[in-house]
Amino acid sequence: MSPGRPPAERNAPGLYPTTGSYPTEVFPRAGAGVPTTGSDLPTVSGVSTASDSPTVTGLSVTAEHPTVSCSPTESGSAASGLPTAAEWERLEQGVMQRVRTFEAFLTDVYGGTEDARVLTDGVLPRRLVTTSERFRREAVGIAQPVRVAVASVDVVRDEHGTFRVVADDLCCPAWPAHVAPHLLRALRTVARTAARMADPAVTQAIDRISDRATDPVVVALTPSDSALARQPGVAAVAGRDLVCRDNVVYHRDRRVDVLYRTVADDLIDPLHFQPDSVHGLSGVLNAARTGAVVLANAVGNGLGEDPLIHSFAPRLIEYYLGENPILPTVNPESFHTTQFLPIMPNEQDFPQLSTDSSTVDNSSISGLRLFAVNDGTDVTVLSDGVWTSDLSTSNIPQQNSAVDTKVLW
Repeated sequence: MSPGRPPAERNAPGLYPTTGSYPTEVFPRAGAGVPTTGSDLPTVSGVSTASDSPTVTGLSVTAEHPTVSCSPTESGSAASGLPTAAEWERLEQGVMQRVRTFEAFLTDVYGGTEDARVLTDGVLPRRLVTTSERFRREAVGIAQPVRVAVASVDVVRDEHGTFRVVADDLCCPAWPAHVAPHLLRALRTVARTAARMADPAVTQAIDRISDRATDPVVVALTPSDSALARQPGVAAVAGRDLVCRDNVVYHRDRRVDVLYRTVADDLIDPLHFQPDSVHGLSGVLNAARTGAVVLANAVGNGLGEDPLIHSFAPRLIEYYLGENPILPTVNPESFHTTQFLPIMPNEQDFPQLSTDSSTVDNSSISGLRLFAVNDGTDVTVLSDGVWTSDLSTSNIPQQNSAVDTKVLW
C-alpha cells in the first residue's frame, strides 16, 4: 500500500502507516529495482552477453503497446509514465493552481452561502452546493486564514501521454512522513497569521495572544505514532485529552492554537454533528468560529471533492484566478473508455503491456500522487515516492450514473 493512500473509510479517523520505509526522493535512483536475469527481462536484439547480466549499449526497446514507445536512455517519458523535468515543473505549477483555486472557492462558499460570489455570479448553480452531501452548513461563517493546509492530488496519463487529474483530497488526506516538516512549518505560519487577524473584542479571553504570535501551540488529533506527532513540539492527542472552555481549546495546561485533525467532519464535534462521537471535541467548531483556534484542514472542505463540483474545476480556475487550467481534469463522460498509461516505479522497467490492461473499467489505476502544503502565501508540492497503483476515483461518476447538470441551473 502506498504511504500516501487515504483512509479506506471517510467517516473513520484517518490512520497513517507506522511501518515500512518512507521515500525521501521525488524520483527513484537510476537502476533501482531493474531486473537483470530471468523471465522478467524484455526481449531485445543486438545484445552481446558474457554472463547472466547482459550489457546493453545504444539499444532501443519497444514495449508491446499500440501507442507506447520508449528508450532506456530517457530520463522519464510518456511511455514509462515518469515525468520529465519539464513535465514535473508543469505538474508542480498545476497542483499549486488547483490548491489556490479550491482555497478561494471554499473560502467564498463558507464565508456565507447566500453571498458567495461563485453562486451569485452564476458560475455554479446554488442547488449544486446546498444539496451536496459534503456541504456542511454548520461551518458557514467560520473564517480561517487557510482552509486547505495540506492536500493530495492524484494524476494519471491518458493515451496521448498528457497528465490529467483524477481526484483532489482536500479534507483529511493521508501523507507520507517526509511531508511532516513542511506541514508543521505551514501550520505555525497559519497560527501567526490567525493571531494578526484576531479581533481583540472576540478573543479577549485569550491572554496569551502575544505568545500565540511568536510560539504557537500545535497539536495533532491523530494517532500517537503519526509523522506529525514525531515533530518537535507537537503532541498527539485524542478527543478525551482536550477540553473546550469559554470557546478556547486546552490540552492540559496549554491553550491550543492549531488543531490538526484526521477525524472526519461528522465526528469532529458532537455538539454539531454526530452526538455519539468519541473521536472529536465538543465545542471545537464554536472555538474555530471565534478565531481562538485554527482547524486544519477546515471543516467542510469535502465540498470540493464532490464529483459534480470537482468537474467544474476548470471553470473555477478561470473564475478565481483568471488563468487557463494547467492540468486538465479527467472527463467523467470518457473516463471508462479512455486508455491510461501505467506509471512504472522505474523508467527502465518494460512490462508486456496489452490494450485490455490499460483500459479503465471500475478497476484501480496507477499514477502519481502529489501533495501540496499551503501556508496561505506559498504552496509547496511534494511527491509520494513515484507511483501508486490504487488511486482514488471517488470524484469520477460511475459509468451508469450520468448526471445532466442542465437541470441544476
